[in-house]
Amino acid sequence: MSFEEDVLKDFLEEAKEGLEKLDEEFVELEQDPTNTEILKSIFRTMHTLKGTAGFFGFKTLEGIAHFAEDILSKLRDGLVVADEEIIDMLLRAVDHIKAIVAHIEEHKQEPVDDTYLDFLVTLSNFADKVARRAKGEAVEEKPAVAEEAPPAESKKEEKEETKAGEEEPKEKPEEKPTEEKKAEETRPAPGTPPRKEAPKAPPQVTLTETHIRVDVKLLDHLMNLAGELVLARNRLVQLANQKVDSELMQATQTLSLVTTEMQEAIMKTRMQPIGNVFNKFPRIVRDLARSTGKKVNLHIEGADTELDRSIIEAIKDPLTHLVRNSIDHGIEPPDERTRVGKPPVGTLVMRAYHEGGQVIIEIEDDGRGIDIEKVKKKAVEKGIITPEEAERMSDHEALNLIFRPGFSTAEKVTNISGRGVGMDVVKTNIERLGGSIEIRSVKGSGTTVRIKIPLTLAIVPALIVVSGGERYAIPQVNLKELVNIESEEEIHKIGYSEFYRLRGNIIPIVRLSRVLGREDGQARSLAILTSGTMEFGLLVDEVRDSEEIVVKPLDRLLKGIPIYAGATIMGDGKVALILDVVGLSRHVGFRAEEAQKTLEEEKKRVSTQETHFVLLFNVNPAEQFAIPLSLVSRLDKIRAEALEYVGGKEVVQYKGRSVPVIRLENYLPIQPLPEQEEYNLLLFEEGGKTVAILVSQILDSIETDLELQEDIYKTEGILGNRIINGKTTIFLDIYKIIEMFDPEWFVRPQVEEGRRILYAEDSSFYAQLVKSYLESAGYEVEIAEDGLSAWEKLQHERFDLLIADIEMPRMNGIELVKKVRSEERFRGLPVMVLTSLSGEDIYRKAKEAGADEFQTKLDRQAVVSAVERLLSEASGEAAAA
Repeated sequence: MSFEEDVLKDFLEEAKEGLEKLDEEFVELEQDPTNTEILKSIFRTMHTLKGTAGFFGFKTLEGIAHFAEDILSKLRDGLVVADEEIIDMLLRAVDHIKAIVAHIEEHKQEPVDDTYLDFLVTLSNFADKVARRAKGEAVEEKPAVAEEAPPAESKKEEKEETKAGEEEPKEKPEEKPTEEKKAEETRPAPGTPPRKEAPKAPPQVTLTETHIRVDVKLLDHLMNLAGELVLARNRLVQLANQKVDSELMQATQTLSLVTTEMQEAIMKTRMQPIGNVFNKFPRIVRDLARSTGKKVNLHIEGADTELDRSIIEAIKDPLTHLVRNSIDHGIEPPDERTRVGKPPVGTLVMRAYHEGGQVIIEIEDDGRGIDIEKVKKKAVEKGIITPEEAERMSDHEALNLIFRPGFSTAEKVTNISGRGVGMDVVKTNIERLGGSIEIRSVKGSGTTVRIKIPLTLAIVPALIVVSGGERYAIPQVNLKELVNIESEEEIHKIGYSEFYRLRGNIIPIVRLSRVLGREDGQARSLAILTSGTMEFGLLVDEVRDSEEIVVKPLDRLLKGIPIYAGATIMGDGKVALILDVVGLSRHVGFRAEEAQKTLEEEKKRVSTQETHFVLLFNVNPAEQFAIPLSLVSRLDKIRAEALEYVGGKEVVQYKGRSVPVIRLENYLPIQPLPEQEEYNLLLFEEGGKTVAILVSQILDSIETDLELQEDIYKTEGILGNRIINGKTTIFLDIYKIIEMFDPEWFVRPQVEEGRRILYAEDSSFYAQLVKSYLESAGYEVEIAEDGLSAWEKLQHERFDLLIADIEMPRMNGIELVKKVRSEERFRGLPVMVLTSLSGEDIYRKAKEAGADEFQTKLDRQAVVSAVERLLSEASGEAAAA
């Protein structure tokens, strides 16, 4: 539901509540016309109806409420007394309003019907009559409703008599009312003359009640009961699994389904839009900006994102503190912003959205950013870290120093922030909710604080693990993946610390048995966890199933143990402790000071290798093919009879729709796919479209660099080859193959003729792949083998855009961007950095060097869209100049 629909829904509920109350109050008023309290209540309800109707542009409803309010104001002020005629007219107004509200609820717009327009005119004249009566003027008593029109014969006689006397002035024929005129008539117009025909009675409607008010304590009690029901369900499921009884199993499954639906429905009763918190910030931002002499525009996104009400209450203070920090420390004064080429008005964005079963809240400003070196210096001065630790520390680790108790980079203490406390409290409060917080900042460009919090705290999905024969629960929001450890040789030791190499990343390991003070068992399961600020592996003896658990608070004797977040009752009635991932993360790495430097060197060595996981497969058993695994959306299997031919094309049904199938032998000079009873599918998705490639067998996925030979295969759709596992492997350009299958598959931007792009890339695989992206989109692409070659080409040729890889020999991408930005003649040349690496450090360095855009090489759609945007912006700036 959109924010506008949500607000309209609230208006309709409030209107229906008010209208039901009006019926009762008008009856009481008729019995006691001088009751000022009832009059005030009726007036307030009608005034609110008028204001909200005007806000939504419901002109007829606004007009009726307006004239009814005029009459009520005279009654409230004691200028006239509520007699039977006035009460009748006001009750008719209420009936018309009810009918309009019912129509709006069903059709989302006001009814277009003369009934309401006619009544609006009648009510207008009646309000005018009451106003004259209030002034003490003589009022000719006429029925409020016009008499029926006389018969046609009487009209004819009147006309003839008039002609016999003196001639009447000629009148222009009445124009047939148009829709525009009808709409115009809906506006309040006290002086509008009455219509000749009698107004129709409003349709009688009964407003349906769709909401009731419930005490929050009752909802909390209901939630607790739902938790107990989930526990009983879990126990029953476990018992049913132990007995071979089909009827018991069926009844248990039905109960499980109903319990889950009931639990979800009860949880929804506690959900509220985060806009209830966000909507308080425009005033806070305005006041803070004025008090600091700054100008700030606040943008709110995702206000309709829903959260459990208990979490909404808990995040108010942390969000307020973060917003105060952004305005006080982040956004610069107007004169300072102007000096560095920024607009004088700063921008603050509050954003909320769902991601992976959690709610993400981001607070982003375009201020001065955080000076990493200044943070390190302050931390050394305060004795938080040593100079040697500061030297080894990465930018990400340095930013996390901000969360240390008592840390602040503020030059002076203000009434807003900068007292040296606060961010550690914010972090503690967020983690207490089972959430995490992280900071991303680019000096001179701004800061983004990202908060992850669970949707609810009462019932959560968790992974059950075993250590030393005891079960423990890990909230799934903290779980990234599971890894099976085949032997102890896979675990690397540096000093007293242990690490695991996962796809090029060095992951520190915590053995749960050691944390619990037990002897090491045969731990072979590694759970990769995230605390929000870091990732680490938890080594356990065994991994059991995932299940929904009911979170129970710990007894006061256990509350002080930092590795436990609570407890739960398992299906067999026994208690399992819930692990606190943030508490466990404190056992990582800090014991091994001598290992830090070695670890950083290993991280640096790994991060410079452009390696990727590739998927190996066969079309025909004689040939082996590879594509980057990250390009594949999904792997699946189908029976041969599931293949269909529709309109001359081969398709397969997938997720309720027909997906086209590509056979590679139709587009490449390779051996054909043999007939099989079952095939493998590689599914690719982009721009809402899905296509499947039919292959014989999935062989493996391995991590390898992508240095290819190009001298054997020089065919469209093939990027090159290399030897993998002792066999020549052909690397496919999957996007080119899809384009060969359907030239209209990819949406092509409107490209000006002759748009030239220079791409600096030392990897032949990426050079050919990205060149294929861009040429299929209509651009001319020139490849330079490294940064220095690109610089030399820029001296002699004209290009509309420069794209650079990061890691290159002779001159890397960062150096190339800096060199280009140092030359005035390249001031208008847009620059984009492409990388297969990841990390905030690379992103920050690219931005500081002067890159306009930062994208991942394998994301075709993002790369093409970014190129289109950069060239469009450059054209606009050139035209303006």
